[in-house]
Amino acid sequence: MPVEQDDSAWPVVMLRMRGVLLDEEEDEFIEASVGFAGRGEQYVAVIDLLEAATPSTRFIRGQAAAMGKHADVLSRRCVGMAFVIESAMLRGALRAIFHLQGPPSPHIVVRTVEAAMRWAESRLVRL
Repeated sequence: MPVEQDDSAWPVVMLRMRGVLLDEEEDEFIEASVGFAGRGEQYVAVIDLLEAATPSTRFIRGQAAAMGKHADVLSRRCVGMAFVIESAMLRGALRAIFHLQGPPSPHIVVRTVEAAMRWAESRLVRL
């Protein structure tokens, strides 16, 4: 499945993108990325992009727009975002998103899921 979301370790949530996404899969990922804030509880997001293809311009704009639309609630609920990225192209895409809409919470870019999870756990200690 190209888009996976896992909240079984709440308040740490995992979003994973694999390969090239169809428009509806991009929309699903974008909705998931802002949807957890609607629960009314604080959480940390781990976004695994190790197997993701470079996102489309449509996705970059859509993700930035969603973050902007939900910036207030995201800044209160999402206490951190850890991006797992090895690809320089994907790091560039993330910079493009943040250029269009600044990140609503502290974030880090790491190369392994393990490093992302350690950082996520350290953010939860502050709750």
